[in-house]
Amino acid sequence: MNNRILPAIGIVLVSAAAIFFGGTFLNIVILFIIAASCYEFCAIRTNRFNIILILVMIAFILSMLYARNRQIGIMIAYIIFLFMFAIFTPEITTDDIASCFLMSVIIAFAMQSVLTLSESNKAIIGYIVIAAFLTDAGAFLVGMKFGKHQLIVRISPKKTIEGAIGGYIIGFITSFLFAYAFKFFGSDPMIYLFFSASLPIVSQVGDLAFSMIKRTYGVKDFGSILLGHGGILDRCDSLFFCLIFYVSMIGFLF
Repeated sequence: MNNRILPAIGIVLVSAAAIFFGGTFLNIVILFIIAASCYEFCAIRTNRFNIILILVMIAFILSMLYARNRQIGIMIAYIIFLFMFAIFTPEITTDDIASCFLMSVIIAFAMQSVLTLSESNKAIIGYIVIAAFLTDAGAFLVGMKFGKHQLIVRISPKKTIEGAIGGYIIGFITSFLFAYAFKFFGSDPMIYLFFSASLPIVSQVGDLAFSMIKRTYGVKDFGSILLGHGGILDRCDSLFFCLIFYVSMIGFLF
C-alpha cells in the first residue's frame, strides 16, 4: 500500500506547487508531462518504436501551446508530416499516424487548458482534479467492494457497473461541495451543478478511452515511472479529458 500512497502524495505536492508558483516551475512540469506522455505512448508500440516520432510529437505539442494563433496551420503541417513519415518509414502504419495525431491533440489541448486556467483562476484546476481523481478513486473502491456486474468487458474486464455508479456519485458530490464552498462560479449554482454533474461522466469516458488504447496494444499500463501508479498517461487519462471539457464548455456556453 505504501508503494501507492507515497508516490501519490508526491504527485499531489509537485502538481500543487507547480500550479501555485506557476512560471518556470509550471513550464518545467508541463514539459516533463508532455515528454513522458509522448514516450509512453510510442513505447507501447514495442515493435514499431521510433524516437523520431516521439520528438515530432513533442515539437507539435509545444508549437500548439506557444503559438495558439496558428494552431490550424500547425495541425495541417503535422498531418502532412505524419503521412510523409509513414510513406518513407515502412514500420509506421496509417493506424500509427492516426493514433499519434489523436494522442498529440489530446495532450496539447489538456496542457493548454492548464496554462489557460493558471492564468485566470488556479483554484479551478483543483476543482477539476477533485472531480477527475475522486471519480476514479471512488469507482475503484466501490467496484472493489461491491462490484459484481462488468461494465465493458472488451475494454476493461475489471471495471464494474457498480464501480462506475459509485465513482460518479462520489465525484459529483465532492466536486459540487468544493465548488459551492469556494463559490467558483459566482452566485449561479446551476453552473457548478452542470460541471459537477458532467465532469465525472467525462472522467470515466477518458479512463475508458485510454483503457481501450492499452487493450489495443496489449499492455496493462502505459509505463512505470510513477511507482505503484503506472505511467503519466495512466494517472492523467481522465484528467486530460476533464480539463479539455471544462475549458471548451466555458468558452462555448459562458
